[in-house]
Amino acid sequence: MEKYDYIKPIVEKNDAKIHLLGVAQLHDEYEISNLTNKLRAVREAILHNNEYISYETHQCENIAAKILEVAHTRNDDIMIINATLDKAWYKFFGGSYTQQIVNHSKIPVLSVKPSLTPELLKQRKQYFAAEAQHYCPLTMQPL
Repeated sequence: MEKYDYIKPIVEKNDAKIHLLGVAQLHDEYEISNLTNKLRAVREAILHNNEYISYETHQCENIAAKILEVAHTRNDDIMIINATLDKAWYKFFGGSYTQQIVNHSKIPVLSVKPSLTPELLKQRKQYFAAEAQHYCPLTMQPL
C-alpha cells in the first residue's frame, strides 16, 4: 500500500493500469499464501479509488529474474519496487534484489524506500549484526 501513495498521481494523470506481482521462493507455500492474501487486500483497498488493478503470484528460484521477465513480457511502462535491505533477500540474491532489478531492467524502475517502521529497523539491525560477524580485518605481518 505504501508504494501506491507514490504512484497515485502518476496513475491518475495517465489513466494507467496497475498490476501487482507477488513472487516467492520455490516450494515456500506459506510465503505464496501470505503474498496472495496481501495482494488481495491491497487490490481491495485500491479498488475503492476506482483504479484498474490486477495481480498475480509466482514461485521461482530467481525472484529478481522472474520480476524482470513478467514486467518485460507484459510490456509494462514502469516498474515500482521496494528498496530492500532485508538480510534473507540480500543473501538469497547475492546482493540487493533492488540493485539486480535496476541494473538489468529494460524499462524504467522507480525504487521506493519503505518507511522506517520498528519491524524494518529490527531487520536492518539484525542484518548489520550478521554482517559484522563475518568481518575479518586484514592484518599484515612483517617479512
